[in-house]
Amino acid sequence: MEVSLTARLGGPEVGILFLAGVVHARKRLKAALDGVSLAGLDVMDITLHIGGSITDISPAAPSVEARYFKQRRRLKIFVSIPSADARELPEEDVGRRVTEWLVDGLESVALPRSAAGMTLGPVLSALR
Repeated sequence: MEVSLTARLGGPEVGILFLAGVVHARKRLKAALDGVSLAGLDVMDITLHIGGSITDISPAAPSVEARYFKQRRRLKIFVSIPSADARELPEEDVGRRVTEWLVDGLESVALPRSAAGMTLGPVLSALR
């Protein structure tokens, strides 16, 4: 299974602060999921949107949304983190927190009906 992690960072202060954590989380995610397979899934795309001073389109609390494209066997997961949550972190916890947001998002995602029967359990086990 292929996996990608992209990030949308909502301002220069967010980009500088979280970019290294996102790069580290991407490497960890790809390494953890190398060899993991899920029935009906070839590609998982995860987008982590961390709100900042320029754009904060996230709701008041972290949220997760998923879309499954059955013909292409692709799952897209969007994890949105409000700027208030991003701002309250001490800088030394940034890398760990990005990974936690990713894991929390995968744990709490409600898969659409088109992905009936699919479980992200093996993905979460590999990340832990």
